[in-house]
Amino acid sequence: MENNKICTILGAGFVGRYVVKYLDRKGYRSIVISRNPFRKNYILTQARTGYVNIVKFNFTEIKKAIQKSDYVLNLIGILGPSEDFFNIHSELPDYISKVCATTECKKFIHVSAIGANKNSKSIYQQSKFSGEEKVLKNFNSSVIIRPSLVVGAEDEFTNLWGKLSIFPILPVVSSKFRFQPIFVNDLAKAIVNVIEIKGNEGKIIEIGGNKVISFGDMVKLILKIIGKKKINYRYAIITWKNCWRDTSVITRQTTTDQGPMFNIR
Repeated sequence: MENNKICTILGAGFVGRYVVKYLDRKGYRSIVISRNPFRKNYILTQARTGYVNIVKFNFTEIKKAIQKSDYVLNLIGILGPSEDFFNIHSELPDYISKVCATTECKKFIHVSAIGANKNSKSIYQQSKFSGEEKVLKNFNSSVIIRPSLVVGAEDEFTNLWGKLSIFPILPVVSSKFRFQPIFVNDLAKAIVNVIEIKGNEGKIIEIGGNKVISFGDMVKLILKIIGKKKINYRYAIITWKNCWRDTSVITRQTTTDQGPMFNIR
């Protein structure tokens, strides 16, 4: 195991830093490809000295890294803008999986998203499904992971509602919509397990936490954790387009495309 390497594509993000940590514990070396390698030096602290190499994100470096690696992991994903969804979630995995097919890569793990569906009203979910199809078609030794909502200290979702808590009223819509969130540490461990498990090639694995919680209860829990006990909030009955447009202006973390993902009409 000590001689194996894994190429983590854009591995220095929210999920990637935890994956690198658990890969190191298993004896893997990581080649981390980042759009901003000089800003991501913290990733070096997640593993032993010499076990992580960070390189600039471009197609040449991606190909070189894959050629050196036994396993390839794609963590690339964006929440917006929607016009970039198919380039990032479909065309890029298409390229990566085709390169894997020309090398000695043992397995390609592509992290997609729960709810990926070509018939979804969400462009995000459509693009995720398109990427999955191309990956499975191009490289037989691929595994698709569809995580549910991922939460942790650095996640954008819970921090979004923490930011919105400065207002006396929170625009909580579709409050009965239910999540099965998974902690980022648990997801990272699961990803490493998928790498090591034999015979799972060609499979789509959906993964969530051990508790189902409603949107409304999750917001209440976030407020409780951050100590906003006196905040006056309500479940405002407004259209999802207005809600997501307004929060996008405030946080730059949401898009109107996300509304259908919450069954908001």
